[in-house]
Amino acid sequence: MLERSFDMVFNIGTTRLFLYIACPVLQAVWLGKPKVEINPGKTFVSRFIAIKLPLSAGEACAEIRNRLND
Repeated sequence: MLERSFDMVFNIGTTRLFLYIACPVLQAVWLGKPKVEINPGKTFVSRFIAIKLPLSAGEACAEIRNRLND
């Protein structure tokens, strides 16, 4: 369990599954927290994700930056 509470989990730009990536997503599932994945492909945790942005990390971060600057 994470030492501190969290409101949302972002899984960004990884296609390999490592425990440190999967655990926060699975904890968010268990706790009913929102989950976002930014990745053009599917990952092991994609099936648990509520919001999927099929973009590369670079594309998504650039778009987020652009929208924050508007």
